[in-house]
Amino acid sequence: MSENRTVALWLRAAVAAALYVMAAFMLSLSLSAMGREVNPTTDRDFVAGANLCLALSTVFLAATAVVARRWKAAWALWLPHLVATALVWTQVPSLF
Repeated sequence: MSENRTVALWLRAAVAAALYVMAAFMLSLSLSAMGREVNPTTDRDFVAGANLCLALSTVFLAATAVVARRWKAAWALWLPHLVATALVWTQVPSLF
């Protein structure tokens, strides 16, 4: 029974790591839109893409928190990432 638990633990760790990498990647894609102003000549697709990347980063981060809910090391990565996402989201322009 303990061998199955070990395999399951490693599988959860691999899934959590993959989800966190995706969250960090999506956050990094939206960094280029920080500080941009929206005016009539602004590419709306660029702004929408940055907001979509931030939303996906948040979804992947939430999935990481669900998979690794009991690991303190995961929470040590998760909370600063959430703060960084919130800070970036305030700097990325909105379409509305």
